Amino acid sequence: MVSTDKILSVLIVYQSLIFSLLFVFFYFKTLNKPFKTLSLFMFLNAIYFGFSLAYYYGNYEILTVAYYLSLPVALLLFPVFYIYIQSLTHRNLIISYKYLYHFVPSIVVLLLNLPYLFLTYNEKLWFVSGGYGQITDNMLLIYLKWINRI
Repeated sequence: MVSTDKILSVLIVYQSLIFSLLFVFFYFKTLNKPFKTLSLFMFLNAIYFGFSLAYYYGNYEILTVAYYLSLPVALLLFPVFYIYIQSLTHRNLIISYKYLYHFVPSIVVLLLNLPYLFLTYNEKLWFVSGGYGQITDNMLLIYLKWINRI
């Protein structure tokens, strides 16, 4: 029998994904920026909660691939939500270069985590399954451990 917490945790990912697809399907051809931005926000939520769901249930094989994107996606949520609110309050919002500053933390974290891609599968599996809390001699893992803590 499936427990209630399993159903509710999967439901969050499912609803976010369905809402993002519905917004794209119904409002993609219109010039309505709030719905396009909300669609992107809901899609990022689905990805973020999908990562959290995989970690919660111990599916570390998926996380070995997805870890590289997990924190940058989390850091994208707030700037996209900010742009969504701006597009609601300003009807003729033009997304200019000044909004790109909000995406800098996500890009920086993505670049700082780049060495993660050079780890072997076993090192990635050890790292995402909680190995970053243990002592190791591998300098690359020590670097990633400090990036993760920061």
